[in-house]
Amino acid sequence: MKQIEVNKISGAVLYYPNGGAMATDDTLAVTVTEEMEELLSGSYPCIWDFGSETLIQDIPELSKAQETQKAKIAASRYDAEFGGFTDEASGMFCRTDERTRSLLTAAKVRATEDETYTVSNWKTSEGTFITLSNATIIALESAMHDFIEAQFAKEAALCVQIDSATTNEEVEAISW
Repeated sequence: MKQIEVNKISGAVLYYPNGGAMATDDTLAVTVTEEMEELLSGSYPCIWDFGSETLIQDIPELSKAQETQKAKIAASRYDAEFGGFTDEASGMFCRTDERTRSLLTAAKVRATEDETYTVSNWKTSEGTFITLSNATIIALESAMHDFIEAQFAKEAALCVQIDSATTNEEVEAISW
């Protein structure tokens, strides 16, 4: 039967596929079951769980995969958040950079305070100037806000999926 050497303190596993494990002052020699051997032959490191006296996938490796995937998701959310959107009601593409957000939010504040307020020279992403009516200002800013909130909601939902994943493969399958 094959054996592994297990570090008595950390649970780190030394596996010799052709045998040769031996106990030392710092390690234990553990006989490997078929199930354990299958884990050891996989591409992910294993550690020895002293409580259950069995091998488990190295959880810090899973945590790293989750952390990395969350960073990728956050970057994708950022790109989507600042990439702009097409307003369904007007068909107009609206940038969502910080300057456009600021201008449109300020215009909405004015439009809600004064129902006659309009923006007579709003520059579109195509470079043309248009007039935004009071109702269009309010609707467009609301649509922009909803679009941005939807990006954060999507990121949050994907992060919940990542946290629920139990293998690196499951984590890597979750994408924007």
